[in-house]
Amino acid sequence: MHPQMHASRRMVLAYATWQAVAGALVALVLVWFAPPHGGLGGAFAALAGAAVVASGTVVFGWRLFRPGIAPVPQLARAWYSAEVLKWLWVGCGLWLALGKVALAPLPVLLGVIAAQIGFWVGLARVK
Repeated sequence: MHPQMHASRRMVLAYATWQAVAGALVALVLVWFAPPHGGLGGAFAALAGAAVVASGTVVFGWRLFRPGIAPVPQLARAWYSAEVLKWLWVGCGLWLALGKVALAPLPVLLGVIAAQIGFWVGLARVK
């Protein structure tokens, strides 16, 4: 494996980790509030929202860095397909969380927002 590929995978996992940690922090805070938005149900819903976004980051990174060092047209196709796959993944995950599993919407949204903030923190921290 090319050294750059290994570094890219580590970077993607670092961003996803920051997102998961941010979601876990929100879940811990929600445990202290009363249901339906708090308690264990709210914490689980926040974790689900953050997990959907963090796993979307992993899906994006997996597809984006798959070609390795390649010509620009191939990298552009990888970027477009990574973006489409990520949004399909996030859309399906949120549909499952909010529709099929019927988690409380506010905690799911708070988990999604926390994961996005975790990504921004990762941008500032990951080298």
